[in-house]
Amino acid sequence: MADFRKLLFALAAVTLVFATAASAQVIGPYHCDASAVPTLVRSEGIAEQVGDVLLTCSGTVPGAGITANVRIRLNTNVTSQVLDDSPDVVTDSLLLLNEPPYDTNQWRGAGSAFCCPSQTAFQGIWLSDTELEFDNVVLVSPGSSLGVQVIRITNVRANASALGDNATVFATINITGSTTVPVNNNSLVVADTRPGLKFSVDDAD
Repeated sequence: MADFRKLLFALAAVTLVFATAASAQVIGPYHCDASAVPTLVRSEGIAEQVGDVLLTCSGTVPGAGITANVRIRLNTNVTSQVLDDSPDVVTDSLLLLNEPPYDTNQWRGAGSAFCCPSQTAFQGIWLSDTELEFDNVVLVSPGSSLGVQVIRITNVRANASALGDNATVFATINITGSTTVPVNNNSLVVADTRPGLKFSVDDAD
């Protein structure tokens, strides 16, 4: 009986060691979880603002940090306003890191790909009729510890008229670069179309 009790205590100790080691591990590779709140847009509109996309990112941070390109693709044409077309086609769509205050020193300048490591706002570059890309976004600075990064993609406009009445605007999010970051739930509903105006004509009495 004494030997059995010793064996039971030994097994309990081993289990405790493994449980402690597991709880000390980092939560896993760096990744992002995507969400959006769809808006209602006019089905006749050609430049309707869709709902913001939110990315909440966390996980193991590489020593060199993570700098990547964030791409959003719609199921209709992107119609955000073009602010500059040389050397890139820069639009007024925005990617914001951790909800920054307005600070022009931390904004991506039109025509330049990257500002500085402390940059917190990036303007979308027109990539194709349906795609925008935010280049060289520093998701994690070199030497940073594990933390949560919140990314907001906002002021994206879409051609709702191409989809018609009672349709859905979808957005797909990808993060690529030297380190590809997985995005969970990366296909999102960002808007639903509804007729903006209804009228009828009656014969005069």
